[in-house]
Amino acid sequence: FVLLCDIVEGQFVTPTVVGRRLEINAVAIFIAIAFWSWLWGFVGALMAVPLLVVIKVFCDHFDGLSHVGNFLAAQQTIVIEDEPAESNHKTA
Repeated sequence: FVLLCDIVEGQFVTPTVVGRRLEINAVAIFIAIAFWSWLWGFVGALMAVPLLVVIKVFCDHFDGLSHVGNFLAAQQTIVIEDEPAESNHKTA
């Protein structure tokens, strides 16, 4: 019974809850799995997605790395910068 509960939680409940909150780019997942499985073999393939999630969360918390976190996100965020107000111009 404990094994059945563990399988249901690990394969269905946790991915559903985490998947709704943290979406990752499918291309980034493919690249991460290919790279880590090439580097570390089977263990790297298993660790690729958790490492990618850690990298995404780390990049989202630092402004200088926000472009990397934006790439790793499933939906891209567009940042529009406001132009400075032109209030001190004199007209002739």
